[in-house]
Amino acid sequence: MCSRTLPQYNATCLSIHDTWAGIQVPEFTRFQWKVLSIVVSSFQNVLFLDADCLPVLNPDRIFNQGSEPFTSAGLITWPDFWTSTASPLFYKVAGDMDIPPVTSRASSESGIIVYDKSRHADTLLLAAYYNYNGPNHYYPLLSQHSAGEGDKETFLHAALVLEALRQKGVYKQPTAWMKPGVGVKKGYYDVKKPLSGHGRTARGKWTGMFLLQMDPIEDYRAVRAAIQKANLPHEKRDEADATVVEDFLTNSTFLDTLGDLKLEHHGHTMFFHHSGVKPDFTHIVDEKWGLVQTNEAGKYVRMWGPVGWVIDAFGRDVEKLLWEDSMHIYCQEELAQFQRLQDVCAKMREIYVQLYA
Repeated sequence: MCSRTLPQYNATCLSIHDTWAGIQVPEFTRFQWKVLSIVVSSFQNVLFLDADCLPVLNPDRIFNQGSEPFTSAGLITWPDFWTSTASPLFYKVAGDMDIPPVTSRASSESGIIVYDKSRHADTLLLAAYYNYNGPNHYYPLLSQHSAGEGDKETFLHAALVLEALRQKGVYKQPTAWMKPGVGVKKGYYDVKKPLSGHGRTARGKWTGMFLLQMDPIEDYRAVRAAIQKANLPHEKRDEADATVVEDFLTNSTFLDTLGDLKLEHHGHTMFFHHSGVKPDFTHIVDEKWGLVQTNEAGKYVRMWGPVGWVIDAFGRDVEKLLWEDSMHIYCQEELAQFQRLQDVCAKMREIYVQLYA
């Protein structure tokens, strides 16, 4: 993978042991590794995706110069299904902060995160601290044993804590690492559009396959449009609008003061978080895994149900593209020495001919 496959895509494997030469790498497990992968990344601007997250719209434009909300915030997170799960005790432990209303924002998921590591080095290091002490302390404090407990709340809450402490006057953001021209404007943006789930029906049984997460650029546009329609003083609307935008990028609870904002989104989903059934094609020969299923006639059905909605939403058959790219990986000649991968490749080709050819 590191020597042949990734270089084809201008990607490189990084070894944490090499990066931290001479330093003892902590004995981490599962979720704790995620923050380290971001810390040791050789990039300043990072889009982190879980292995089961698929971009279905090109995410490059998130980082374009002047593109919001990344230009102003430098940190973007996406929501989970629930309201905040953080214990009130967390805010006391974190710095005797005011406890935000439980309805002020959704809980966050960490399958997708966007960072400018230059502006958010302190945020990222605090998130690393929360994860280092996660399993016994911060994971239960932030999730209270709710579904998916792990690193999921640590990234957004690190930003919430540092901003709250800055506003209290007890924390001053360090800027020594800033490159010339980077500037010090920073905040955080938690995508406001709730996620939705998508599934597939086979043999009369519905199976949840993945979560749909919004394009953050369109989400930001929808929030700005809703602010413009809010009941702001007409004589100072532009000034008030600019103030609101500045405020909500560092404290989204500020939006509650504007009343019930109506968000009208006109864009599309940018990511599929395939957390319902993991898209691990090495299990395609295992019927119990559930990635592929057959109908009553014994014919295979598509992973994502009828193709029409995919074509309508994205203008191309994204599922077919995923299948072709995955076959390109699993059917490499040098992997033919492994019998299981031979079986995986053969099964993928069989299903491809039936469903996508």
